[in-house]
Amino acid sequence: MLNWRKLIPVLVIALSILAFGAIAFSDISPEQEKAEAQAQENALRSTATQAPISADLAAKWAMEEEIAAKIAAEEEGEAEAVVTKEAYATRDNHKGVANIAGHPITRYNPGSIYFSEDFEAEDMPPVGWDTVNTDPGYGFFLGTYSGGGTQAALVTWHAAGYIQDEWMISPTADLTSATSDIRCEFWFLKGYSYPHEFKVYVATDGVTFNLVWDSDVEGAGYPEFAWTQATIDMSAYIGQSVTLGFQYYGEDADLFGLDDVVLTDDAAATGRCCYGPDPFNPTCEDDVTLEYCTGVGGSWMDGGNCVDNPCPIPDENDECTGATVQALPYTFMGNNEAATYDTYCQYFGDYPNVWIAFEITECMDITLTYCGSPDGWGNGWLNLITDCACSEGSLISGATYDFDCANGNPRIYFDHLGAGTYYYPVMLDASSGAAGDYVIEVTGVACPPITPGDACEDPFVVNIGSGDLPYTIANQYTCGRQDYYNETCLGSYDGGEDLIVQLNLADDMDVKITLDPKGLTYTGIAISNGCPDDGGTCIGSSTNSGSDPHTIQALSLTAGSYFIIVDTWPTPDCIPDLDIIIEEMGETQEGDNCLSPIKVDLPGFTSDLGQTTCGRIDDYNATCMGYYDGGEDIIYEITVASAMTVNFTLDPKGTTYSGMGLFNSCPSDDDCIDYETGYSSDPKRMTCVSLDPGVYYLMVDTWPSPDCIPEFDLFITDTTCEALENDDCADAIAINEVMDLPFSTEAATFDGDGTCLTSPNIWYCYTATESGDATITLCGSDYDTKMAVYDGCSCDPLGAELGCNDDSDCDFKDLQSTVVTPVIAGNSYLVEVGGYSSNTGPGVLSIWVSEECVVECPPGSTPEGEPCIGDNEEDVTNGGCNSVPPVWGSIGCGETVCAEVSTYLYGSDNYRDTDWYEFTLDNWYDVTLTFCGGFPFVAGFLEQIVPGSNECDNFTGYIAPYATGDECDTATLTITLGPGDYAIFSGPSVYEGLDCASGPHVYWMSLECVPAVP
Repeated sequence: MLNWRKLIPVLVIALSILAFGAIAFSDISPEQEKAEAQAQENALRSTATQAPISADLAAKWAMEEEIAAKIAAEEEGEAEAVVTKEAYATRDNHKGVANIAGHPITRYNPGSIYFSEDFEAEDMPPVGWDTVNTDPGYGFFLGTYSGGGTQAALVTWHAAGYIQDEWMISPTADLTSATSDIRCEFWFLKGYSYPHEFKVYVATDGVTFNLVWDSDVEGAGYPEFAWTQATIDMSAYIGQSVTLGFQYYGEDADLFGLDDVVLTDDAAATGRCCYGPDPFNPTCEDDVTLEYCTGVGGSWMDGGNCVDNPCPIPDENDECTGATVQALPYTFMGNNEAATYDTYCQYFGDYPNVWIAFEITECMDITLTYCGSPDGWGNGWLNLITDCACSEGSLISGATYDFDCANGNPRIYFDHLGAGTYYYPVMLDASSGAAGDYVIEVTGVACPPITPGDACEDPFVVNIGSGDLPYTIANQYTCGRQDYYNETCLGSYDGGEDLIVQLNLADDMDVKITLDPKGLTYTGIAISNGCPDDGGTCIGSSTNSGSDPHTIQALSLTAGSYFIIVDTWPTPDCIPDLDIIIEEMGETQEGDNCLSPIKVDLPGFTSDLGQTTCGRIDDYNATCMGYYDGGEDIIYEITVASAMTVNFTLDPKGTTYSGMGLFNSCPSDDDCIDYETGYSSDPKRMTCVSLDPGVYYLMVDTWPSPDCIPEFDLFITDTTCEALENDDCADAIAINEVMDLPFSTEAATFDGDGTCLTSPNIWYCYTATESGDATITLCGSDYDTKMAVYDGCSCDPLGAELGCNDDSDCDFKDLQSTVVTPVIAGNSYLVEVGGYSSNTGPGVLSIWVSEECVVECPPGSTPEGEPCIGDNEEDVTNGGCNSVPPVWGSIGCGETVCAEVSTYLYGSDNYRDTDWYEFTLDNWYDVTLTFCGGFPFVAGFLEQIVPGSNECDNFTGYIAPYATGDECDTATLTITLGPGDYAIFSGPSVYEGLDCASGPHVYWMSLECVPAVP
């Protein structure tokens, strides 16, 4: 039975939701917003908004540095993610999935297992398995993805031009004695949504593999950085010997994982399920599976029943204010199955919670453990609050965690909490096992006394003059200290325990400062003119994921006091033994740093040919160039005698991932004038740069890999750049409908509110000559574009934004922008044209108007009879297995039905109206379904396990065959069916934008039946 209603959101600590990997029943993942790479890394420490554990980082620690580089490429806009192919779910609701660190462990009857593999051994391939590796060094390998230490078979990213066609081949299993429950279950994982394929094949002769499962179909829309479970029905192979092949295929794709593969005919366990929108009057069902209960957003009890184990209702501590404050140590016991959403709290409103509270009277290090909770309790928050009103500043972040309970449950550590009262939310997430009776032990120990080096209030003090160099601060440590400072210029490298050194200089010095972590990885060192995190300005920093010493170069320090911080990533969280070496800069070659730059006078200079960054040092790696400042760099000091406009051209002579940046002073992030970076080996250009008289700095640099440019040419040419007529919004060019109107943004500057674009931009004022749907597109342009459209042509303020688009489908080129919006003849609309990130280039603009889509009911059609479904309303007409109890519409051969649909909110989730129609056949027919909708739609025949029966338990979870279409499209499907009862699924393929107020949103469909031969 598949009456899904409400999907509880994502888990946070360790385990994933049970996701159905199927065209029919998979949840559609929305396009993931591009996030800052640094923010992705910092997520593991948790943030001041809400803090699920980021599984992204845990994977990357165990894998190549190139994965982090891949993330950076997305943020730089040089290799953008492509939107995941979408599937169409029969679920009504739509919820994005993210931030999952692991997945639940399913327990099976050992006698029912034909083979299983959890990839926890040290051998790759595991015993009985085989691999096929077509891209040497980039095939399947054993790695740890989740924070809980769950090992899996992983594939890492390899760059464009390398085809990864990687296989895991299972042992052969004899299914002679298998029952009809025989199935293959496995968990799979993807990183970012770059195009790739994951398929499963079956061979009955060990040689010829036939496709049985395709992630582009069954798993489409599965979320990024999340484990998703899939099940393949293997009953067709009873009586045969089978070998499974798991294929990953990609080029310039991303992280992928496979885990916990099992071939079994163990019957799925059943139990009690409690669910529904009213927590004080929940719906209770017996004899349902965990998979089913998770699908309806319910709370499941293995083996339970509604009589002996009735559904719980919310207790007093369902609200934060109802929690009883306890002194420590204390063991909190309760049940969270009836937890409700805390919508009043901006930090924890995404999950149902109950609350516990404790108070301490002195500074303490707090340990909160789920060890006494049921095995597999895999979800929990990494935050506390100090105020039940969730007021600004009440959120406590920075917790660490492990899964070192004897039963594998998590332990969470909050260090250095001051005296006061703290509130902790116990999250409900049945899909991760975090549901039911909980036992949470909270203990505290007094904070250790501050010792020299622990904090700015009591730093380790060093007093030196120039005559003392070189000077070594020997055998220091961070272990046993505290993580007081975690918002510094070190980024993710300030997540461990800190050492603070106050450096008092008696003289002006040009120095370099080296950190020797003595074999420890993921360390960082920074120097500032004040206390880190407390008003101090970062002067220089160095981080290193390796274990070698690393150096802050080219520090020109005047006499005075400075603070040095030494820190690490959250894992490892401290350095047992370290040295800090302070030395004079020594001899440098011209261009090595800002103290010894290549000096250029303008006008006069034209080129520097055959130059290199190799053999230099990565002096400056915290600039506007992002990851493109991670290699060895060269510095030019440019003196401009008179105002001029110039073009900068960098030809890296075949080296990829290079760039250049122009700065007002020695390169940093806050004085950047312009930069140009790119992953290709093509020349990079900064054009039409206006320079006033003064001194500027130009840096040429690369990614950490490749870490230098063996040879490059630099050209600086004086130019006359005529101001673009439409560079400013106020000077937008008036146009009507156009086709391939040429433009260039290379000489443009940025203006506007920055809501959609931040790149150099140009403007057009488009006046429609006819009413309808205007397609405004940059397809055919020669760079990575971005575009926004506004109502009216006012600039200050801009009119309402009608559309913002980065990438669209442009005849197999996905980096150009398109906005489709309704227009009215005679009205004007402002078109803002720019690029993704800082991209500029030549392009073409086209605008045409299509007749507005209107779908009307054909004469003689049968009305559906369903009123438009609004927010928080139920489908009581024809919601099929999405309704409780199931309700159906009907359609007969030769009949046309006309209906309307909507999208709506149910609670805080987006839902769509899905319509299910039954029809009955008395013989064999070729059945043709024709569908036309005034909205993006999906329609098809619901696949059945036993043909001819419409019981909800008889549906496989697939729409097969199915068709999709845009508004006003007409789709036709034909299938041959025998006598029996069958069902059609139809509805929108979107979850918002079709509210009742903007309707009606009409469709019609007809069913034709032609006698056929079986």
